[in-house]
Amino acid sequence: MVTVESASPMIIDNIIRDNANDAVRITSSCSAVIRNNFIFRSYDTGIETDGFALIEDNTLVGSGTNIRLRTPGVIMRNNIISGGVAGIDLFSNYYESTILYNDIWGNGTNVVAGIQAQLEWDFERLTDYLSEDPLFMDSSIDDYNIQATSPCLDTGDPNPYYNDEADETRSDMGAAIDLNGTPCPPSPSVTSTPSVTPTPTPSP
Repeated sequence: MVTVESASPMIIDNIIRDNANDAVRITSSCSAVIRNNFIFRSYDTGIETDGFALIEDNTLVGSGTNIRLRTPGVIMRNNIISGGVAGIDLFSNYYESTILYNDIWGNGTNVVAGIQAQLEWDFERLTDYLSEDPLFMDSSIDDYNIQATSPCLDTGDPNPYYNDEADETRSDMGAAIDLNGTPCPPSPSVTSTPSVTPTPTPSP
């Protein structure tokens, strides 16, 4: 779990998984950049923010709530948000946030709105979002990179500023993390080490 208080962190290029509570929690006194991370299977939330955050190029899969926004002014761009009980959970004043070019797919509820959100929110206000299977490489080994046939390829923000550096094509949605052809490492486990009772040496 990553919890940030009174700082301006850059949380980039990580695999954050199998947390009992929130995977990433940003408090109200923070301004965070959260970019190019695989975040999956957190019991509560993948990302929860009470402060400003730029959330872009992440892949969030299978958490209780993949992203929960508790503050206005958040920018969410080029993310894949999939397989959660809830995709995006929006609280008061969420409508002042910018949510654009994301694939929101296969969640129990793609967008959950609070009381004020129900008065203000229209799902069509999401800008150029997708709701299609992102076609992960191999979710059975937690490889959430996208296949060459993914609808998330070249469908991110079309502003040339966000073009992929490698080939200068339009940006993709989701994170890209080189796993070197191997699955993500297993969750850490604790094993007990048997105690050894020394055998006394007889006195001569």
